[in-house]
Amino acid sequence: MQCDIGSEPSVVGMLEEVDSTFGSITALVNNAATLEAQMRLDSMTAERVSWTMAVNVLGPLMCAREAVRRMSTKRGGRGGAIVNVSPGAAKYGSPGEYVDYAATKEPSKRSQWGSRQKLPKRAFVLTQSAPASSTQNCTRKVRAPAS
Repeated sequence: MQCDIGSEPSVVGMLEEVDSTFGSITALVNNAATLEAQMRLDSMTAERVSWTMAVNVLGPLMCAREAVRRMSTKRGGRGGAIVNVSPGAAKYGSPGEYVDYAATKEPSKRSQWGSRQKLPKRAFVLTQSAPASSTQNCTRKVRAPAS
C-alpha cells in the first residue's frame, strides 16, 4: 500500500483501502517522515521547508484524524491505540544539519498532548516513542559532509 503522507486525499484513500482490505483498525503507528539532504538553514528553500512540514506535521495529523474517526467509540469504533514516533531531533534540533526536520518534530509532540486530553475518554491509548539513536538508515542515505 502506498501513500503520499503529505496529501490529505492520499491519506484518506489509504485508510479507506485499509478498511476494505483488513476491516476496522485498532492501532496506528505514526512513523512516516521525510528527511531531505543535510544542509544549513540559510541554504533551504521555502519549497523544501513546505514539503517537510506537509509530510512530517500535516501527514501524521491527518493519519491520526482518520484513525480516530474509525476507532472512536463515540463513532461506533472499538477504541484503539496511536503511537507517535518522534526522534531526539525534537529535543536537540539537529543544529546545522536538518533544522527543518527537527522543527517538524515538536508540533507532533504538542498535537499529541492536546489530543490525549480528550481521546482517552473515548477508549484510546496515545503514546509517544522517542528512539535514542538518530543515526538510522534514512540519515545515512542523505547525510553529506557539512560545508
